[in-house]
Amino acid sequence: MFRTLTKTQFLTLALQKNYIAIYKELIADTFTPISAFESRVKKDDTAMLLDSGLKFKESGSYSFIGTNPYATLHTKNGITTITTAKQQTTATQPPLTLLREFHQNFSCISDEHGKLAGHMMGFLAYDAIRYFEEIPDRHVDDATIPDILFHFYRTNLIFNHETNKILVAIVAEVITDSATVYDQACIEIDAII
Repeated sequence: MFRTLTKTQFLTLALQKNYIAIYKELIADTFTPISAFESRVKKDDTAMLLDSGLKFKESGSYSFIGTNPYATLHTKNGITTITTAKQQTTATQPPLTLLREFHQNFSCISDEHGKLAGHMMGFLAYDAIRYFEEIPDRHVDDATIPDILFHFYRTNLIFNHETNKILVAIVAEVITDSATVYDQACIEIDAII
């Protein structure tokens, strides 16, 4: 049986948080994380693939694809910018404090089966060490690489290599009519499938 987050479950979760991962599960069949990534990210330069190198082990049985971020945290030279569809804010507080707040504000919830969808993905670059330690700066700064970059992705594909299934998830923001938000997310999921 393939799992999905039902509308009833969604409406219950919508009372707890504004961001909810709605999903449908399907057989991976001939899809691989690489082939799915190549087909999904034609015009999304913010997409991310975390591919498991260890298949069928507890620590490496999943691969994740995220596209279409709904929230982004970008830090460079002590200036952090948080961007959403509605606004962009800039701050100079310690970036890890801002990262914690970012996680609290934009993380999503789902049921037990969708719990891997909608998590924050990103990186801390080598130069991020300067936010924690005073070390010499003897190299040229690459202005194009952020010190810290994290996204919350609206569209998520989670490959379970053990069961050969894919969870296709959309993180929906509940602002107005919850039932309509759910229906729209299901339409988006069906378009991906």
